[in-house]
Amino acid sequence: MAEGLRERLLAAALLGKDALSSANDWLSSGVPVGVRLRQLDRSTTPIPRKKPSPLPTPEEAWNDPNMQGAAGFLGSIRGANLIKDWMWRSAPAVKKELGLTEVAPHVQSVFGPFMQQQAQRASAGELGAEDLLKAYGITRSSVNRAARGGVRPEGHMADWLLTPAGQDYLAAARAGKADPKAIADLVEGFQPFGMAETLGKDLSFGAENLGPTLGERLGPAVTGSKGDWREFAQELPGIGPAKSGFMAALLGRGDLPTLDARQLNLHTPESSSQEVSKFIRRGGGAGGDQAVDRLAARQKAMALELDPALDPFYQHLTHHTIWDKVGGTQTTHEDIVRAMLNR
Repeated sequence: MAEGLRERLLAAALLGKDALSSANDWLSSGVPVGVRLRQLDRSTTPIPRKKPSPLPTPEEAWNDPNMQGAAGFLGSIRGANLIKDWMWRSAPAVKKELGLTEVAPHVQSVFGPFMQQQAQRASAGELGAEDLLKAYGITRSSVNRAARGGVRPEGHMADWLLTPAGQDYLAAARAGKADPKAIADLVEGFQPFGMAETLGKDLSFGAENLGPTLGERLGPAVTGSKGDWREFAQELPGIGPAKSGFMAALLGRGDLPTLDARQLNLHTPESSSQEVSKFIRRGGGAGGDQAVDRLAARQKAMALELDPALDPFYQHLTHHTIWDKVGGTQTTHEDIVRAMLNR
């Protein structure tokens, strides 16, 4: 955020919404807001001013065309709930409908140990550019697409990474180059899932931009705070709050669930893309992070039984279990595991 805007907002927060014009006068005079406030504090002459109006809530700011760019900042300085008006079904009703008592055995036995291995690699500083490229490609392949003929789009993507074309793509990408022939091969085979050309562009971008510049930052982001991971992941084109947890899981981080269509249909009475986007986009995407945190709190309250060794990955493994339960499927993600470990 531009420093001038930040100072105006701080002045407004102190003096009230009607004082924005006064803040503008201060800044126009060249006197920093902090200095001006100290001057006022030392003054013995009462300063006439209007009774301050309440500072707008982040929701009001987000809906005000003149303040939309500041909504995220306002929310952060006030610790505001940007999605308090987003009504979800009651958590007990969701838990009763699911009827779950434990993280599914097929999830614990396959994806759980994989996440442990990836977490160990992250802690040892062994994650790098190729891991990032694979996780990014697999995550992007899953966005706004569904299974076709029993094959999941992310599964198809994972299998392709192990083909000669996929290996050629990764070899070129390690050098910061896109392999047009390899990417064309993916696009041709991915047509049934839709937006194949978009995925091809994602892979081209990833090869030329992500590995060489972000590979070294991957390990610290995976092992850092939740904020560290979100900042890193959401810099990547097409990775927003809802999907950052899925990508994290491929790299050994499991404290964020994925807010996908099945979760939205389960928890919200109105889950149209237009309705969801209205909340997710608030505060420059902070609404999406808060929605994921709300989902995580609900999943924690479910208290599903899990091998204690897998506790760090509870949120993703619980999401995985719920995803299968809602869809009537039993997905091990063995294809993704093979691709990520290059087996």
